[in-house]
Amino acid sequence: MGNDRIKIIWMNILSLYSSDQSFIEHSWSTITRLYSSKSRHYHSLSHIAHILSLAEKFRSTINHYEDFVLSIVYHDVIYKVLRKDNELKSAEFMKHDLEQFRVRPQTIDRCYRQIVQTQKHQLTEESELDDALFLDMDLEVLSWDWDNYLRYTEQIRKEYWMYPQTMYNRGRKMAMQGFMNRPAIYFTEYFRTNHETRARENIQRELDMLSV
Repeated sequence: MGNDRIKIIWMNILSLYSSDQSFIEHSWSTITRLYSSKSRHYHSLSHIAHILSLAEKFRSTINHYEDFVLSIVYHDVIYKVLRKDNELKSAEFMKHDLEQFRVRPQTIDRCYRQIVQTQKHQLTEESELDDALFLDMDLEVLSWDWDNYLRYTEQIRKEYWMYPQTMYNRGRKMAMQGFMNRPAIYFTEYFRTNHETRARENIQRELDMLSV
């Protein structure tokens, strides 16, 4: 899925709320600029495109598809590796943006919750099935074949270029061991059945490399 396809999907949804095409175009330009920052190697529009492709595959399973798509597009719009609140800032960016389009409050609340949940990749008492799918799709990368998984880890390392290798390894090991310590990485039956084993194999292989 290319950037033009992402734009069409996003604009079609926003057009349900606003007829001001110039305003929609301006908003999309801002989103594109943020995702196209030179500091981004993984958290880019390519990541958004991949999750949107997964969403299309699971469209019949997703209860609130348009809301789901909005969450995907906005969930990494703010991403600065030296900050600890990127998910919250992305959710706030989304809220401000969608309020300008007079998007219904239920949609904004749902998107806000889904985006914030990506901070710890944990569900809450308010979570819905869509939330579980959203988190699983965001972590689907962990189950890619090894060559692509390795490429993903290299992209993440480039985003954290300012950290010495030993410091980076320590932080990365802590984050990935956190996933390994969970009873299950994925929340939905489909992802646990089809992706859990490969994800754990990849993470363990990476942890072994980080320990050398």
